[in-house]
Amino acid sequence: MADSVLNTLSLAAGIAGIRISELAPGYPLLHVQHGTMQATVSLYGGQLLDCQQNGRPLLWRNPALQPVPGKALRAGVPVCWPWFGTLDSALPAHGFVRTRFWQLLSAQERDDALTVTLAMQDDDSTRALWPHRFALQLQIRVSDVLSVQLLMQNTDDHAWPAAGALHSYFAVDDIGTTQIPDLDGIGYLDQLTGEQRLQQGELGFAEETDRIYQQGAGTVHIRDRDRRLQLQQHGNTDTVVWTPWIDKAARLGDLRGDDWRRFVCVETAIANDHAVILAPGMQYAIGFTLTARAER
Repeated sequence: MADSVLNTLSLAAGIAGIRISELAPGYPLLHVQHGTMQATVSLYGGQLLDCQQNGRPLLWRNPALQPVPGKALRAGVPVCWPWFGTLDSALPAHGFVRTRFWQLLSAQERDDALTVTLAMQDDDSTRALWPHRFALQLQIRVSDVLSVQLLMQNTDDHAWPAAGALHSYFAVDDIGTTQIPDLDGIGYLDQLTGEQRLQQGELGFAEETDRIYQQGAGTVHIRDRDRRLQLQQHGNTDTVVWTPWIDKAARLGDLRGDDWRRFVCVETAIANDHAVILAPGMQYAIGFTLTARAER
């Protein structure tokens, strides 16, 4: 980790709602608290690792989480950018920003919220993979709700395409009793079979699921036992829904036991075939706001 990354942590000094620790030596964390909401932010990957409200998880924190250089952290909200999934077999899956250190750009605490902004920009190593100049900001706002936004900017002299996702792992009591009611009638690509299909009725889970729904900005609900998580999305062209189930979870190697039952991924995404073209100087943002309510 570069000293320039570590030095940015001084921006959090003196803010009552922020505490600094490490996931492992050289992997700094920011522990953020505002009101009843608590969150943990990793500079490695520019990633929200977890979030709790009144002590109950909103985002899934992997109990087996161990940082490995060059490997993404499976927890919270990994940032996939500037492509989604596999763009080329020689390139890393889901882009390269989730396996690099970000800088802390700012930290602000006000009466209504605490906001942390991380930043990353191109360098020689990123341009060797993706030959474009860029600037990214990830804004995490903690109040009585959780808001996450990825702002991308083209700082080059030519246009380039960008895709990706906020690959959110939402905490649930049991994936087998979780439902998503809002996708009825929406077309999707089943990534397990390669088929285009139409969702009929609410979405439940009884096996491995990996789907790209052609649904952009809007509201998606996750029904989980006695509560409903409301995900208000913006800027996305697609919503990805994923659960590994038993066999895929065993193959992944970074999930323990039946921990795969404790999350569902509902991703605010831009699929590669819907990539946004940014002209020089142009900015574009995707993000979501998460609210938890008691289910009646």
